Amino acid sequence: MMASNQKAALTSLAWFRAVHPEIPLFTGRLFFLGGSTDLQRLGPDSAILAGDLSGIVAREAPATMGPFTYPPLDVALLKDWEEKLTVLAEQSVKLPITMISGVPSWLLVLFDRLKQITGKKQIAEIWPELRLVIHGGTSFEPYRSMFRQVIGSDDAHFLETYPASEGFIAAEDHRYKMLRLIPDHNVFFEFVPVDELSKNRPTRHTVAEVVPGIQYAVVLTTCAGLWSYVIGDTVCFESTRLPSPLGGEGLGVRGLLRFTGRTKYYLSAFGEHLISEEIERAMTNAADATGAALADFHVGPVFPTSGSGPGRHRYLVEFVQPPHDLESFARTLDETLCRVNEDYQAHRAGDLTMRAPEVTLVRRGGFAAWMKSKGKLGGQHKLPRMDNTGKLTEEISRWLVTEGHVEHQNELVVSG
Repeated sequence: MMASNQKAALTSLAWFRAVHPEIPLFTGRLFFLGGSTDLQRLGPDSAILAGDLSGIVAREAPATMGPFTYPPLDVALLKDWEEKLTVLAEQSVKLPITMISGVPSWLLVLFDRLKQITGKKQIAEIWPELRLVIHGGTSFEPYRSMFRQVIGSDDAHFLETYPASEGFIAAEDHRYKMLRLIPDHNVFFEFVPVDELSKNRPTRHTVAEVVPGIQYAVVLTTCAGLWSYVIGDTVCFESTRLPSPLGGEGLGVRGLLRFTGRTKYYLSAFGEHLISEEIERAMTNAADATGAALADFHVGPVFPTSGSGPGRHRYLVEFVQPPHDLESFARTLDETLCRVNEDYQAHRAGDLTMRAPEVTLVRRGGFAAWMKSKGKLGGQHKLPRMDNTGKLTEEISRWLVTEGHVEHQNELVVSG
């Protein structure tokens, strides 16, 4: 499995280099902002160590990579995330970083710490040789404009990767600006239509049989021993064959796709049938329309307390740059969802079954504080963005209010 992941990672870089051979990537260091490398034994008498995949990768990296990567193992082993973040920032400002890899939300936290330590306003002033930001783990679209602004240089490119703990799935092909399935690293892919997942014997399609435009759950059989395992992600294929540079279809090269969400991450508490991709698109549109820059967000349903009447969605949103008008932000969000999803539009008509979304502004660092309270601070941990039950949304909301991580309520909630 380690060899499989390494081959897929090198394939990702090879695809990028094929399109941009002139960009100097290997004249400096790759900064890998991963999870904790402090692995734990599965039991008192167990010889098996377990932990974050990124931590395992860092520990297993060959010693020959040491001069070309950062951080070293002694720093990667630090358990306290706040201490680790400070050490990472203080040491890396002195290094020629040409590539950096990590989850977008934590990369922004690192960038903030770098600017605090150096007094610089943009990352390009700190790492003038930065040429590639490798991101994954969550949709990048809500972050793209913010990253460009924070880095402050058009010389830095972005490369999306799609690695799961169970196996590396896809990477961005810059010729098409889309994810492309990686087919040759000892992982066998099957795809099950999402609406068949609850069946006893759902249809299992190989990549040769998938149809563009259908929402599929990803199923893996791997060299590590997984057998037809549903990993919980959903994808949609844009094309089953890549276009040829000479026109027409390519010679059997398949697999342009989009990550659309998780099988458990959807909103349909009122029959609205929203998926992650639609909500992320709406959040991006709302931020762009109101001059905002997103840090992260969470959304879930709020059910009527009287037992009758319409409910609504509650958005908890943390901004790097708040919108100039929160009401306009909420309105654009709502209008975009009505435009991209007919079920949502039908339920919003006349406020009969759903009222306009409620938007709560979370203070900067609020979500990180909540993650820390759950023992999930830093590295590869990600804020759950969607909650169809409303229970997690209520839990996060109460905690943020109790701990003082939201602004005055009257200034935050936009009610249709």
